[in-house]
Amino acid sequence: MNDLIKIGKLTKLHGIKGSVVLHIQGSHTPDVKKIKSFFVEINQTPTPFFVTEIKLSGKNLIVSFDSVKTIEAAQKIINCEVWLDEKNIKKQAP
Repeated sequence: MNDLIKIGKLTKLHGIKGSVVLHIQGSHTPDVKKIKSFFVEINQTPTPFFVTEIKLSGKNLIVSFDSVKTIEAAQKIINCEVWLDEKNIKKQAP
């Protein structure tokens, strides 16, 4: 778990099928093409959530998780911190 980097927070719902908006914070840029899962902090524990779809929307990502299919399920993870495996972060040019 040492390879996890905090990248943002789930800020709001998107649509009616359980998609959520991930607001990216800080200077780390997720490599959207590589990401298969995010770690959502639930009860101070990074919990893996597997991605079914990611869309870029400005500085935010719109994310659909395979285990979150309803608005009610999505509401439970709003305001949670999100972590990403370091290998899924784009390398910054020197």
